[in-house]
Amino acid sequence: MKSVTLRTFALRAGFTEPADILKDSSSCTPHEISVGGSRIGTLYIKNSRLTRPQWLDFFDEVPEIKALDLWNRSHSAVLLVETAGRRFALSFGYGYSMIEPAAITRRFGLRAALNLVDPDQIRSMDRKRLESVAMYTREQAGRGSGLNAFTIDAERELLRSITGASKDQGVGTRVSGKDAFAITGRTELSEVLESVASWYELSQRDEYKGSFLWVDNIAEERDPTKSLSLDSALEARIRDGDLEKIWLMPPEILDWADIDGFKFRNKNQPLCQELEFDIYFADRYRKQSEASIKKMKDDKVLAQSNETGAADPRWSVYDCLYAEVRLEDDLYILDESQWYRIDRGFADEVAGFQSTMVATGVSLPACESEKEGCYNARVAKESNDSLRLMDKKTVSSGRGRGTVEICDLYHPVEKIFVHVKKYSSSSTMSHLFAQGYVAAQSLLYHRDFQRRAIEKFPDGGLPEGDFDPTEYEVAYAVIAKTGQDQVQLPFFSLVNLRTAAQTLERIGFKPTLTVIPNHVST
Repeated sequence: MKSVTLRTFALRAGFTEPADILKDSSSCTPHEISVGGSRIGTLYIKNSRLTRPQWLDFFDEVPEIKALDLWNRSHSAVLLVETAGRRFALSFGYGYSMIEPAAITRRFGLRAALNLVDPDQIRSMDRKRLESVAMYTREQAGRGSGLNAFTIDAERELLRSITGASKDQGVGTRVSGKDAFAITGRTELSEVLESVASWYELSQRDEYKGSFLWVDNIAEERDPTKSLSLDSALEARIRDGDLEKIWLMPPEILDWADIDGFKFRNKNQPLCQELEFDIYFADRYRKQSEASIKKMKDDKVLAQSNETGAADPRWSVYDCLYAEVRLEDDLYILDESQWYRIDRGFADEVAGFQSTMVATGVSLPACESEKEGCYNARVAKESNDSLRLMDKKTVSSGRGRGTVEICDLYHPVEKIFVHVKKYSSSSTMSHLFAQGYVAAQSLLYHRDFQRRAIEKFPDGGLPEGDFDPTEYEVAYAVIAKTGQDQVQLPFFSLVNLRTAAQTLERIGFKPTLTVIPNHVST
């Protein structure tokens, strides 16, 4: 019997009719499949058509090639079966593209694969890291390897798929899982229903937690129905004025020196310094009691340039929404228009971390509604030279990794590196925390970087040679929103803060966190 790879999707409850499961069932030809008098299911073969290879256009000027009668024909199919009390779809060829995304049970394949893959024989992993810019990574090993061969960040990464050798070679030789479960082995058509039932049972186990416990910390919510339920819950809270852990903020890192302010919907609206619900709903066409997710996805946020005065659409209001919503006792995060489900234990652990950090030992006055750069300059000036201004002055890393900003303010006597950032998106906060430990590590471990930094700031009092990091503090200072004196850090920012703080402590530095009140200017 020849080895075959079968790709199986578990279908969500309520999707029972082919017209609901397949994107275009009318373009498919159904075939009832039976073996030995026992019905297996229905095979839907997509009616294919001949297409001319696109690469032939490149040879249009060559008559003998153009005259060749070359045509492509691809066949795709989906086998719909029912077993173990639910329905499944097995795809063949490009059959996966025939299935309606809303019908698919998300992460079924991943969980089944995690329970069957040999943790010492992994071939590839696809992951997404949640940081200033979401990074998608595929790591492939030249041969089956253990988890230690992969650079996994258990606190900030989502596991999207995994491939490796099966630890039960009798079931299959290789497994792969994402939404679909793919397994390579010697499976007979007559055994499909029994095999699919066993794969579903496999996906319900929690044996994977012995080796892959971290995969449940943060999960991208890809169930369209659940996302709609979360949007509805968020919409209801906004309408009711329940805005705790719900706010608006730019979804990307900004050059605040060039941002004069923001406008909602169009250029005729008033300029505002902060993205606030009060301002958005001050528009007579946008009453809070009638707020809708649809309108927020349609309405634009314009950023006005301080240099040119131009106000250009940058994002939708929905893109700027950050929300923490509980649904059915689970915590979900909306960040940069994507919903995430947070493991309950992990959520509680992270939420308590901010309160464990102490404030900096250097005196930092309140912000007076200034821009970040102006605040840093004023604080340095008022410190009578005890704080050195280093804002926006970068040093080459010398390792092909661009430049590094040592800090915004430095206190050479107290040995405190101060990194200041105006409170904004999860991405901006994560960038702040990364900046602190990257600069500290560079000064501690890279002599060439240290030398270039001292050359750039000869009177800065920066550490030289083999200095003792335990004598130094890395201070994170977050400027609150205008008129506020507290900051509620987004969940993903807390995750990144904890990672940064633990990294700094591990190499000897003292990390601190200070919130700078932001007074309304008079």
